[in-house]
Amino acid sequence: MISQKNARYLREAFEDPTIADYHGNESRISEGMIEAMEKAQVPQPLIYAFIRTGRVVTEATQQNLSDSELVEWDAAVKAGERS
Repeated sequence: MISQKNARYLREAFEDPTIADYHGNESRISEGMIEAMEKAQVPQPLIYAFIRTGRVVTEATQQNLSDSELVEWDAAVKAGERS
């Protein structure tokens, strides 16, 4: 799970106008997100899970996910730990 500090950094990164220009272009959004995650020093298994699932799971967002989405996220994190 992404810490509150890293989640705040990612929110701030997406307020950056250079990232805001990514609207409508998923691959550029993903690239920008991965770059922001790396700058925030998010652990590699969590970055891997984002790439696999397309979601960022934080303490605040995990309550909005279904059980199957949480299982998918956890499996992706574990796969990232083995990579």
